[in-house]
Amino acid sequence: MSDTPQVPVSSPNPGLYRPWVLRFIYGPVVIGISHPLVWGVSNRSLRHLHASRVGPTHVEVGPGNGHLLARLPRRTPMQRLELLDLNPACLHHTQRRLRRRAFAVHTHQANALDPWPLASSSVDSVSAMMVLHTLPGETIAAKALLVREAARVLKPGRTLVGCTILARGVSISARAERLMDVYNSKNNTFHNTGDSLGDLTAVLKQHFPHVTVRTQGCVAVWEATK
Repeated sequence: MSDTPQVPVSSPNPGLYRPWVLRFIYGPVVIGISHPLVWGVSNRSLRHLHASRVGPTHVEVGPGNGHLLARLPRRTPMQRLELLDLNPACLHHTQRRLRRRAFAVHTHQANALDPWPLASSSVDSVSAMMVLHTLPGETIAAKALLVREAARVLKPGRTLVGCTILARGVSISARAERLMDVYNSKNNTFHNTGDSLGDLTAVLKQHFPHVTVRTQGCVAVWEATK
């Protein structure tokens, strides 16, 4: 019998990613409060990492409400943006939010755990910020297709950056543990009860030769270069 984890089936979450939630709730609550005060990660550090690695052709996996993209400097090197998400509301909201930016925006309603609709070795940067813990799968290994696809579409020498909330191998406050339990009990919100720091590092190193992983609170933040 094969030890390869079965690829989980991902589905959109229209109840969570409603247009009014993305516009009025997601920013102040999910990003402004939960990131620093519950999960223990600095939004400033995430913005800096994201902006520092963006290349001319960039893939944003799971853009949420587009907050990181909207905070990019006006003189960003990005010329073409590929948005990839299973939730159409996230794609529409982010595209609309970026309508005045100089770079071209293309949307793909697609599952991050399926083959991406992008050519191999065709992009300069990929980011998956706060995405893996929302994808179905009993462990990080079951979600490895996202990492594999990022490695496939990146040009040699280019980088995947990301972060995810982990349940094992990191420091978890009582507040974070309580909220994690709530989100994991809700249909299609969190799927990270088996996600560990060791498994994440192993999956990244399986597909990328140069990997750096650090933690802030219960969040793992990584850079993986092809």
